[in-house]
Amino acid sequence: MSLVCDAYYDMENSKNDTIDIRRQKVMAQYVTFRGQRDIECQKLKEASKILDHLSGRGGLGSWEERLLAETFLLRSALAVDLLKNKIRDDYTSISEENSVPIGTIVLSNFKFHLITPPKHHHTEFYVLLLTSGTEVKCSKVARATNNEIVFDEEFSFLVDRNFRIKLQLHSIVMKDSSLFYSIATLFKVKDCQRRASLKLQYKNVNTCDFEETKVLKTAFKLCAETEVVASNLRNRAWELSLMGGCSVNEFADFSAKMTNFGIQYRRCGFLTMGCHFRDVVVWNRRWCVLDGCLLKVYNSPSDEDFGEALFVISLADCPLGEVKEASRTECTRRRSMVLTINEEDRVVSYYFMADDSQDLTTWLSNFNLILDLLRFKNVHNL
Repeated sequence: MSLVCDAYYDMENSKNDTIDIRRQKVMAQYVTFRGQRDIECQKLKEASKILDHLSGRGGLGSWEERLLAETFLLRSALAVDLLKNKIRDDYTSISEENSVPIGTIVLSNFKFHLITPPKHHHTEFYVLLLTSGTEVKCSKVARATNNEIVFDEEFSFLVDRNFRIKLQLHSIVMKDSSLFYSIATLFKVKDCQRRASLKLQYKNVNTCDFEETKVLKTAFKLCAETEVVASNLRNRAWELSLMGGCSVNEFADFSAKMTNFGIQYRRCGFLTMGCHFRDVVVWNRRWCVLDGCLLKVYNSPSDEDFGEALFVISLADCPLGEVKEASRTECTRRRSMVLTINEEDRVVSYYFMADDSQDLTTWLSNFNLILDLLRFKNVHNL
């Protein structure tokens, strides 16, 4: 009875330790994301001050100055929203993280088609925003030529298997400048000064003081958007979700591809390994390193740096596509996993016994995560 109680308490303590580690990770991420959000808030404040200054000059100033400030407002406002949502979602959840980078998505050669040309005496500028998680990337400002909007740029994102990259096309209309400024022009400047604002609360990264301020909302308007996910990665034409009053065609052209596919995952620890030797399973305690889709087995941790692995097992050769806990009829030792591998013209079974139930659950989860990623690669021909 005492042994059962001790085992139960050990298991509960192991679970609590795991939860504490996850909480520490969440808090560390919270501090990081909060700092990034504060930086973006400060960018919003500076860009808003520039636009206020230009408006105070009676609307004078080059388009380049206005466009640069408006682009900063657009990009940083989106970054603040994404970071705010990330902070909220992560802070209310301590679930286990299974986000494993698998490669880089490269997007390039963007072309959008206009249905109707811009109005006379108006110039329409376009910006492309791309987001993945909390990462935001912004294109250079472009204008339509021959009813086509072209962004000759390349953007890359490090992604996991659940990647979702959102593309948004934004536009801003500027009236062509005149030699003479009329009363109507002055009224338009006042309207610009009265446009919508946004209240921010953040920590100044320079003074470490908490500040509250109002910033202008960008004059850029969302025209169209679409998403890149694993299932449509090989598309050539992309269907757009169009906003009201948008003059863009419902399909856009751009290239999306994955490069450098590789499972960037590592776990190591001691397991007791069982191998068939004639008709007997021989057990030895080994240092095991799961490095991507390869399981490397050593005598000790020091051999990892100075010696060769005793075994190198590729999970890509697992015909079952799953690692399970071994049944008692298959293996008499408790907390044992069976890993079946195709080796040349035969099938070999390796057994690995974990030190406790929590360790068994974690290793099973790790093995099957890698196998799941390998299936993902095969399904999408990556």
